Amino acid sequence: MRRVLMIIGIASLSLLIASSSAFARDGGIVIYTVGGRTNLQLGGGFCATGLVHPDELRDYFEAGGGVKGVIQYDVDPNFSLDFDLYLTSLPCTLYSPYITYESFDLAAITMAGKFKLITYSDVYIPINPYLKGGLGLYYMSTDFPLSEYPEGLNEADLGINLGGGIEYALGSLLTLDGSLTYHQIFAEKETFSLIDFYLGVLYRL
Repeated sequence: MRRVLMIIGIASLSLLIASSSAFARDGGIVIYTVGGRTNLQLGGGFCATGLVHPDELRDYFEAGGGVKGVIQYDVDPNFSLDFDLYLTSLPCTLYSPYITYESFDLAAITMAGKFKLITYSDVYIPINPYLKGGLGLYYMSTDFPLSEYPEGLNEADLGINLGGGIEYALGSLLTLDGSLTYHQIFAEKETFSLIDFYLGVLYRL
């Protein structure tokens, strides 16, 4: 698990460096400077996660919580590309044959297109709802035996994510972001579905 988290962290950092280099060019995009007005935003916040499928896991594991880091590149005023680093854990208490505490751990890197539903005009509107969808690489881990995984689940799989949310501009550089996202993960022997509610902030570089 630690090795996977380290790989995810290095990949996210590399993505940020590559993005900053790509966006710092003459013409079109503003030069990359902290506190400036580029097309790049960084953010993060907290999320609450619940399992939808399979029923075997949903019956045992409670809703959990985690953190999410966000790199957002605004292609134009109404479309953005989001790269998210997502870490969460769902707790479980087992009572037979004795009390034990287990968890369903999830780490993921996702990429999604964010389509904003309000076109800005001369009238400034701080609230902007959006829809988003994309792909992700998900690493799932649990020592809890399942019917398809008698020795527990430890694997990385591809998945999709669909959702929507609302951005609320707190100023020219800071934005409050709330979203609800559905994740479907295509494991080797089972399909896993989760829903997460996220609340965080974005800061424009």
